[in-house]
Formats: sequence, C-alpha cells, structure tokens
Amino acid sequence: MTDYGVRDHSNYDCFVCCLLTHGKKDFLYGSDSTPVSISEITSKVNGLACPSLNNKPKLFFIQACRGTGEDKGIETDALPRIAHRDAQEQVKIPLGADFLIGYSTPPETVSFRSTTHGSWYICTLTAVLNEYANRSMSLTDMLILVNHRLAQATTSEGLKQIPSPINQLTKQVIFTPTSNHS
Repeated sequence: MTDYGVRDHSNYDCFVCCLLTHGKKDFLYGSDSTPVSISEITSKVNGLACPSLNNKPKLFFIQACRGTGEDKGIETDALPRIAHRDAQEQVKIPLGADFLIGYSTPPETVSFRSTTHGSWYICTLTAVLNEYANRSMSLTDMLILVNHRLAQATTSEGLKQIPSPINQLTKQVIFTPTSNHS
C-alpha cells in the first residue's frame, strides 16, 4: 500500500482497493500470515500521506472474517429505520474523510464463501456493480442493495451474513464511463 500512497493520483477520480484474505476484528493477515491493522492500510492513502487523493473517494472492499461469531438470524416482520443527522461544514477536512470501507461482515463474525462460486460478499458486490454502476445509481445505494441481497442468503446450517460498510464519504459516488487514463 505504501507504493500507492506515494503515487500521483491527480488524473484519477477515486482510489479503489479490494482485499480478500483472512482476518480478525481490526486487522487482516498478509500473505506471510503477519497481521496488519486496517487503519495502517488505509493510512497509506489518507490526505496527509497522499495529497493527490484529497477530496477523492478512497474505497476499500474487504472480504475477510472479523471474528468467529455466527449470525443465526432472527424472525421479524420489519426492519427499523435509521435516522440521519446533517454534518456541519468545515474549512479543513478530516484525515478520514472520503473513505468507504466495505466489510463483508460486522465485527466478531465470520464471512462465508462457496467452494464453487467464491465469497458471498464479493460475488454479490460484483453482480450489483455490474448491473447498476452504469445506471447512475450511487455507490451507497448499491451497497444497500448488496446488504439486502445477502440478508436473504442462508447457509445449509441456517447461518446468515450481512455486510458492514463504514461510510465516511463526503459526497455521493456515482460511476460514469470515461476515457481510459494511461
């Protein structure tokens, strides 16, 4: 990640990183089995480390367990609504601004994969992105659709999975086709 942090991203609209590995609550395992904190990974492309990414979305999609807990689900008629609060404008932007970290599962829980089709989260995420990215749907709306689709899936043991995106974006992200950059 250090290599990406020192690059000039001036010609790009956002930064996207997909990590598929094993993990625990706040860290991922590297290819050498060394644990690396997620905050250490994301700090390599924050506004201080990589000024050319200031005011640009930094999107991380992480397929990894975040613990050993299992979600057995619960019977319900309806899901509660969540209220949103307006943020105040600031002259400076926080170091964590414009990040979205799409975790495959909440803290302390396992993440599922099919031996034939792969990760539930990555398969669903790519299907939704392929279907809706060119339709001017915002990324946050697409992630809600990913959550909705995965909430309906169940393992043969009756276990459930729900993705857990952390959204620190300061504006909507909408993918539009552009010419390729060299």
